Amino acid sequence: MRRAETSGFRLAQRVFDLMPQAGNEVDLAQFNHLVVALYNGPRESSPWQAFLQLLQLLLQARLTVITLSRPRPNHAGLSFIGGMHFDQSSRLRYANDFSDLDPFVGLPDGQAVTLDDMVSPEELRQSLFYQRNLAPLDSAQVLGVDIYRGAAVGMSLRATRAEGDPRFALGEKRIFNLLSPHLRQVLDWLDRDRHREWERSLYDSMAHRLDVGIILLDRDLHIVHCNPVGRHLLDTAEGLLEGRGRLVAREAGANRQLQRALQSCRDTGSARPALTEAQSLPRPGSEGSWYLVIKPLAAVGTVPSPERLQLDDDSAPCVAVYISIPEVLTPARQGLLQQLFGFTSSEARLTIALANGLSLEQIAEDFCVSRNTVRTHLRGAFQKAGVRQQSTLVSLVLRTIAGLD
Repeated sequence: MRRAETSGFRLAQRVFDLMPQAGNEVDLAQFNHLVVALYNGPRESSPWQAFLQLLQLLLQARLTVITLSRPRPNHAGLSFIGGMHFDQSSRLRYANDFSDLDPFVGLPDGQAVTLDDMVSPEELRQSLFYQRNLAPLDSAQVLGVDIYRGAAVGMSLRATRAEGDPRFALGEKRIFNLLSPHLRQVLDWLDRDRHREWERSLYDSMAHRLDVGIILLDRDLHIVHCNPVGRHLLDTAEGLLEGRGRLVAREAGANRQLQRALQSCRDTGSARPALTEAQSLPRPGSEGSWYLVIKPLAAVGTVPSPERLQLDDDSAPCVAVYISIPEVLTPARQGLLQQLFGFTSSEARLTIALANGLSLEQIAEDFCVSRNTVRTHLRGAFQKAGVRQQSTLVSLVLRTIAGLD
């Protein structure tokens, strides 16, 4: 850790040296400079440094911090700090050792609060969080405000002082409360910018298939974005729908398969970035099926971060679901499957039928053969495709054929 000393800090100090100080109160000119710096923050080479340093001077604070993703074990989060430099190893050490001990969480939305409001100084001094984190940083006092995105914190602002400094009082809280609606506006702009980037990149990557529905899911597999086609598919609820903010299949068996595919893609996406899942999904009351291709966004490279501001919060999408009703598995594709996998004509017909959402019983009836014959063809297809499960066979064929179009 080292004390930050930048040209932005020196400029901020010159600006505030020319302004009359009024105890804990901020005049209109000071607040105007502060708000302008807040809105300009994402465009700085070191995001929000001018704002954080102005705020540090105004409050006579030791540290000032903007957080977009709270640290948690094994994840350093995303914070911008004024007053001191913390390298990545220091941030990760805090995330692993102290993030779960922090008592200054769960603040009311948009309302300035001090650590004194939540924990008495005597109780705080007895805590490991104080002894091992706050005391070494000489930051026993904390003032903060949290801005929520839905049920979760999307952005937070903190300022710290040493234990021997004047206590944060109503004047400093008033400054944070005045900044609160501006922080909310900045968070909304960041979200809108990211959604535009995601959608533009996804449309660019799928420009040759504009009839494809696109649904983006975050780490918790909540839906964070749909293109118009994707939203229409969910609204019509023909096999797929939105349930409690998540992507759900209407049929129980299909939904179990879908959830397993989504979780597998989410959980192994960073370790195996090429992982792709594919699934056919029956449409109740219709002869057709939905075809889903599920990819970690890192695998397709379609989630650019802003040029300077690397956003990595919990609402960022990590799974993309592409939905279409392609004509890639019509009977005309039988010959291609025979060439690619060495299938017999019966094995190729069976695989096409499975990919089109038919059950083994339906296939036996349609082909006028026994279920044992169908299972014999299925075992042959498994062996030639190098798979052991029906869902894996369908996924392999869908990805192979779609990739040739």
